[in-house]
Amino acid sequence: MFRLGWRVFRERLPTVRDARRVHRARWIALGVALLVGAVAVWRQAMSEWAGTGAVGSTVAIVLLAVAAGLAAAACCPTASEPAPAATINGRQIRPDAQMWVRKSVGPYLQRRPREVLPEHAEAVRNDVELLQRGYTRQLVRWATAVGALLCFVTTMVVVTGFPGYAIAWAALYGAMLIERIIELGRSERARRSAVAAAATATATPTASASASASASGSASASVRPPLDTGAAPTRRD
Repeated sequence: MFRLGWRVFRERLPTVRDARRVHRARWIALGVALLVGAVAVWRQAMSEWAGTGAVGSTVAIVLLAVAAGLAAAACCPTASEPAPAATINGRQIRPDAQMWVRKSVGPYLQRRPREVLPEHAEAVRNDVELLQRGYTRQLVRWATAVGALLCFVTTMVVVTGFPGYAIAWAALYGAMLIERIIELGRSERARRSAVAAAATATATPTASASASASASGSASASVRPPLDTGAAPTRRD
């Protein structure tokens, strides 16, 4: 499921993010990082808050600036607007703010695979497309926020002698990313099952009609008209 979810994430990412918003978010993050880095350098020159060692202080300042830039990027909106047709039960939604599926779709997203019933195929395809969009957008934001947290905690470890296991504690939040990617894979599995169910439901009436036509043709061929022998009727005087 992880490999399938990662593939879906890579395919959905270009369609989820707006290029103009991403470009703006990058410039904002860069500006925040440079500003925080400049302030950190000035404070280091004034009070040596990052320590007296050149290497340690440089690492701390860089990590703090990167953490600030990543935090700013995580707060910037980068999602593109959903299409007008992207609705659930006829209601326009913001998938990056509200992610849910209707009750009939939920059972197909569980750990154990289930065959999608033909009557649920359309709902599964519609809801899963929106759900994958929301998951992809959330993964980008979570990954950026987790990166900012890791950089900040590492800065605290370098500067203040914070316990080293705090880095591992921050890295545990990365497990959320792995679980979300697995859920992406499950949703794609359900979508493919729905596509197959819809194709089967479409092909079944066609096959039934063909079978009925063949049966009618066979029945017509079995009823043959009497043969004309060509003999003239017997005439009696």
